[in-house]
Amino acid sequence: MAVRKDSKALSMAGATGDRNVAASHPPEAAAGNASEGVAVDDFARLVLGMSRLLTEFNQLKPFREAELGLGDWAVLTMLAQKDGMGQKPMSRILGLPMQRVAEITAALRQDELVSLVPSVQAGKTRRVIKITEAGRARLEAVNAELAAMLATLVGAQPLRGALKRMTLLGRAIRVAAAQET
Repeated sequence: MAVRKDSKALSMAGATGDRNVAASHPPEAAAGNASEGVAVDDFARLVLGMSRLLTEFNQLKPFREAELGLGDWAVLTMLAQKDGMGQKPMSRILGLPMQRVAEITAALRQDELVSLVPSVQAGKTRRVIKITEAGRARLEAVNAELAAMLATLVGAQPLRGALKRMTLLGRAIRVAAAQET
């Protein structure tokens, strides 16, 4: 099995499951105080830094050893939290195009880490994606290595603070995007 290089970005909204925040937070609250001088240059450095971080994250030893890409890991993580999802809701939550989710799940199915099973919802039968025992075991092994690595490198508190700031930034971006339409 070849390691999949999956450097396509995952949105912070998808990573936190926080999709409808823009409607509940006014632009002023999400964007912060404009007099603080948030510069476009700073934002560009942040975006480029996140892109580099995702690329480097994808190349960490736990991913290489498990032969998983970042997208594979995100899909497995989502299914471990809420098993039996369709591609459309998964696409929406992860912030990835449906085609990309289909590619990831097809590769994971080939590796027998997920399966497609029929599910009856609202009187209709449709196929949903479920994580297999092999997929759960692989995810747990990767997560255990990641947890140990991250604990020794940065600890939990800085990561929680960074996630909170990224969530706020994601809210501000969604508010700005909603105002454009």
